Amino acid sequence: VLGQPSLADNLLAPNRVNFVQTLIAQKTAESYRFYYMAGYLTRGIVFQSLTGELNRWERVTPQATFSTARVLREQALISQLGLNQSRADLEGGVTVQITKTWGVFAMAGRSLGRTDLNTSNYQLSGGMTFNLRLWGER
Repeated sequence: VLGQPSLADNLLAPNRVNFVQTLIAQKTAESYRFYYMAGYLTRGIVFQSLTGELNRWERVTPQATFSTARVLREQALISQLGLNQSRADLEGGVTVQITKTWGVFAMAGRSLGRTDLNTSNYQLSGGMTFNLRLWGER
């Protein structure tokens, strides 16, 4: 959610609502899981990401994500501003399941390629997860 300061005088973030159309696929095996997501943001951006998880331990799940995005509109303006038309990021981390329903995660990553105002040299994130099962026992 963009606040007023980030929208002020920003030619690339007009003050309007945008929508995301997404396709998600998952492949699960006994010791790993892959997620692929691709989509289109009505602001004129296509994106995709591939995440792999290693499920060999009961409480610890290492994971890695590679993602890319490309701007399809306003390419002349983006070039004039010295911004990249595309971006690639690589991120890795771990999730630790504390109980059956609660877990914590930590991730670290970076943007690949030439840096500009929209890329991040390094990124860190973390948080908690809550898993809810609506029916049946696992």
